[in-house]
Amino acid sequence: MYEIQPYSFTRAEQLYLTIKPSTNEKRKIDIFDKDNNFICSCGDTRYYDFPYYLDRYGLEYAEAKRHLYHIKNRPKRINTASFFEKEILW
Repeated sequence: MYEIQPYSFTRAEQLYLTIKPSTNEKRKIDIFDKDNNFICSCGDTRYYDFPYYLDRYGLEYAEAKRHLYHIKNRPKRINTASFFEKEILW
């Protein structure tokens, strides 16, 4: 099971969202709006995210990985799983 880091909780609060560990074993987090309505599950458990790199390799390396992630993954619409991955996990 994925352990949500404080970085992700902070990012979710900035977007007025609530996150919880996902009930889907293949996903990292479930996202809920301010009324506690489910929005989506996001984050593949097979891949690392910004808090992981930050904790293990430091800020400089984590920011380099985040930069590469943002180049590769550009969500085309808001309120999609890819949008929330970018905003909360990266």
